Amino acid sequence: MQQFTQNICNFAVMRRKAIQIVSIIFMITLMLLWSKTGYAGSQPHTFSVWKTFDSEKLLNTSRHYANTPSMSDSALLCASMLTERYSKQLSEDEKKIIVRGYTVKAYVYLFRYYDLSRAYESLLRASAICQEIHYELSTLYMDYGHLFSSIGEQGGGNDALRKALYYIKKAFHTALAEKNYNTLNTAFGNAITIAWELNQPHSLDKEWNIFRKLKNNDKPEYTKFNLLYYEAYQQIQKGNLTAAIALFDKQSKMMPDDDSHVRYTAVGLFNMARIQQQMKEYDAALINLHKAEALATRYGMKDVSIQIYYEIWQVMRLMGDGQAAEKYHSKYLSAKEEMLNYQQVAGLKELSFMDNLRKQNDRIAEERTEKMTIQIAASILLLIVVLVSGFAIILARKNRQLSDSNEALYNKVQEMISTVDEMPVEDKNIKYKDSRLNEAEKTAIYMKACEVMDNSNEILEMDFSIRRLAELAGTNYRNMSQVINEKAHCNFNSFLNKYRIRQACKMMNDAQKYGNYTIEGYSTSVGFKSRNTFVTSFKRITGLTPSEYLRINRSKNSDRKQ
Repeated sequence: MQQFTQNICNFAVMRRKAIQIVSIIFMITLMLLWSKTGYAGSQPHTFSVWKTFDSEKLLNTSRHYANTPSMSDSALLCASMLTERYSKQLSEDEKKIIVRGYTVKAYVYLFRYYDLSRAYESLLRASAICQEIHYELSTLYMDYGHLFSSIGEQGGGNDALRKALYYIKKAFHTALAEKNYNTLNTAFGNAITIAWELNQPHSLDKEWNIFRKLKNNDKPEYTKFNLLYYEAYQQIQKGNLTAAIALFDKQSKMMPDDDSHVRYTAVGLFNMARIQQQMKEYDAALINLHKAEALATRYGMKDVSIQIYYEIWQVMRLMGDGQAAEKYHSKYLSAKEEMLNYQQVAGLKELSFMDNLRKQNDRIAEERTEKMTIQIAASILLLIVVLVSGFAIILARKNRQLSDSNEALYNKVQEMISTVDEMPVEDKNIKYKDSRLNEAEKTAIYMKACEVMDNSNEILEMDFSIRRLAELAGTNYRNMSQVINEKAHCNFNSFLNKYRIRQACKMMNDAQKYGNYTIEGYSTSVGFKSRNTFVTSFKRITGLTPSEYLRINRSKNSDRKQ
């Protein structure tokens, strides 16, 4: 099975490369043909004006547009025009401006298009220039912090959050040296949020002692907001939840109702609701979550909306309102899917921007080469036809082979669903040298563990742990860990994943009830925090991706109906 899976991967890689090559050739051809239509000669007035700006003015223009949500396209274009000016020969001051241009691009990608990969690419380019000129910039560290924080929120876990906290602390201390109090305020507020998520109450002691003594009035409302935030955080650590709610309430009421402050208001409401949920004051929590939801919708804060939908889903579930919980679960999944679409749009938009930018720099007498260009285009089109035809024949043959093999794997999975022990594991067992359990005791614990895994819906909760399994099976953590390793020949995570994947397969088989679920929907429904982790585990255990499994399932259901 491993060899077959590898063959699938190899073919998939070959197919992707072939498609990429054909796409590149096709795009080149289109560019050549467009150049003959006069499209390249259309020069928007705005582009021409921006081109005349010096680097400092172009940077300020991009910053202005970046702070206006409806002008994100213009912000990205201005920043791209600026970063395109980089060369080794530039002065150090010019290179510093270009570094700031890259941070503007990163900001737009992070907070307007939610495109983490392009944001990361911009930050890496900025970092390379900083290393070249031995330059530190607080906003660059801050953007790295935002990036890893977003990764952590989307399933990256505590490792990503710890990286985020590291960079945000660097941003704090660098901003202090720069006397950049705006970034310093932002850094401290974000650090509190992440420290809360990581349950590290003393990790900000050093920064707090600095922050509370600062005397600056650049942004007094932000400073007051963060002072209240940290005080509330301390009250939470002491268990004084009512006092924390009162402080969060002050936060939510202190900010002006405008674009630059609304995110802070939403944070106050959101944090207040989280504590109320913890106190089981579900009605009060819902009121504040709906207020935050209205703000996020009004100001187009899609990243905030995702978090709010998730929390409302959890509160509704705890209240026993299954219908309302399912509604917000669907809104949560739809919002995540929409963010993926935003990423695609961001990519297309930048291609358009850069195309326009290059057209500004490419005004030559094309008439002299028109005949040659048309001949080249015709040759390329002929080559495309030949390549596509040949590849289509190869692909059809390979698809038939894959279809037969995948169906065999699918049938094997159906046999395995009834008996989890037959499903492959992801790692080998670890022998315990010191054990007080005899074989009869090990077998009894293992049988009880399997009974719990077969009959308890708790295993589908994201926070289900080996300690909880041990508790339900009437034993302790160490005994359970040993038994799973020796009897199931894997660690707890692999053991748990087998049962979760089995449940996912059962749900996928029930098209009438779960047919409208996305891959993300199946993933969260069976307890996976990350779509990627779910897909990886599913492939390891079944030999198929979830998409391949669903495709075969739908095909078989269609055949039965006929």
